[in-house]
Amino acid sequence: MTFSNERGPRQGKKNLYARLAELERIQEQIKLAAAARSQKADSAEFSERFRLLMKVYGFEQSPTESFFEMIARALDMGTRELRAQIRDGRFKATLLRWAAAREAEIKEAGRTEDEVHR
Repeated sequence: MTFSNERGPRQGKKNLYARLAELERIQEQIKLAAAARSQKADSAEFSERFRLLMKVYGFEQSPTESFFEMIARALDMGTRELRAQIRDGRFKATLLRWAAAREAEIKEAGRTEDEVHR
């Protein structure tokens, strides 16, 4: 058996394993980057859908406020309270209660309008 590598077969295997480990590390970085891009796309889609929901309920972002400030205003709370709810995991429940209350208001307005037209 002849080897062109003066250091022998063990050194060649070490180099091969080192290159394989590097390729695996690069592949993992590619996966993480792809996941980050996907999450960013999901986040952008969520933001647009949320903006539409707010618009349906009569809340639009003014030129002088951030998206975050508009959400806080719609939920009738300050940005500190909104930030705390997001941090503590309470935001989803607050948002669901808020949406249910808006739906009830819409239904009630529809009933009242029907009563006026009778």
